[in-house]
Amino acid sequence: MVDQQRNVNYGRSILNKNILITGEQIVFETRPLLWTGLFFPWLLLILGLIITVVPLFELIVGVSDSIFPEVIRWFGEGIMLIGGLIMVKRILEWQHTIYVLTNKRVLRQKEILGRSYVDCGLNKIQNLYIDISAFGRMLGYGSVRIAAAGTAGIEIEWEGVRDPLGVQRQLNEAIERYFNRDKRSGNNSV
Repeated sequence: MVDQQRNVNYGRSILNKNILITGEQIVFETRPLLWTGLFFPWLLLILGLIITVVPLFELIVGVSDSIFPEVIRWFGEGIMLIGGLIMVKRILEWQHTIYVLTNKRVLRQKEILGRSYVDCGLNKIQNLYIDISAFGRMLGYGSVRIAAAGTAGIEIEWEGVRDPLGVQRQLNEAIERYFNRDKRSGNNSV
């Protein structure tokens, strides 16, 4: 039984329903966790702010008459600008990335200016890999990587998902249901 609480984790679905085939139903959909992608840009913003504020303090107090504090301030503002641009990019990527499990396949959809779909039929999934860092274990997130039969590696990557072991369980249950349905219908084409 699919845990209804985990069916949709984040906001409205951006999955284009036109790509679903006849009889295909969404079992699970989610997005990557937003804050995992924003950790590095926040560090850049904080570092840039510190670098910017310290020379301003020196200029206000009148400690230095050289151009050096001004150059450091520009450097700090540059770091903040880079951090801000990375943050905007990652927010846009998060907003337009969705991971979907249906009763027939696994999909990853990305779109910012164009759309990119990667999908793999449940009957083609050969291995599921779960990567959980020590930090991810403490905070309950990780990555799910899906390898398909006949490919030379990872076919689909779901990065930064909440409860990756729960996602793996749902994937395995969907694969099991898929093959049990085929056995009941007498369809043995694997």
